[in-house]
Amino acid sequence: MSMLIDILEDEIISDYKDITNIENDENCKPEQRIDNLLNGESKNTENGEDINITLEMGNNKTRENVKKVNQILREKGKSYLGHRQPAEQSRTFQDTQRSESKIGPSFHVYTDLPIRPTAIQPVVFPRLFKERLPIKNTKFDHLQQLKPVIPSDCWTFYDNLPHSDK
Repeated sequence: MSMLIDILEDEIISDYKDITNIENDENCKPEQRIDNLLNGESKNTENGEDINITLEMGNNKTRENVKKVNQILREKGKSYLGHRQPAEQSRTFQDTQRSESKIGPSFHVYTDLPIRPTAIQPVVFPRLFKERLPIKNTKFDHLQQLKPVIPSDCWTFYDNLPHSDK
């Protein structure tokens, strides 16, 4: 995964270097710069409206010029500086329901990661006791002291609790 991020970062940095090289070229006129940045793309949007772009001269205007070019490319649906395309896994094995393996993407671009089927774990129930587990004598004495607080119907339950010295 980190290799994929490194590749994406390298592509973004190389795109940025291309744009800054064109922007910093002092021999080009502003009209030539915008044409070089768009690589022969028309400056019209899909609606047929012209986009008026004037590039400001000076070193501190490079950011605004890049933003204008990005706006044109974004309106046309093209990739622009800072645009990241989703990763597409192309060399993975995909398991079908018939347990056949075929080479191809294991998931679509806009879906979650696949859920791998796992073996059903056997259920282990706790052991059952036929008799009540004995409680400590200190706990039994404490429950006997609570007799005045609880109803008299419950006294036999507390009297019959098994207790031991453990």
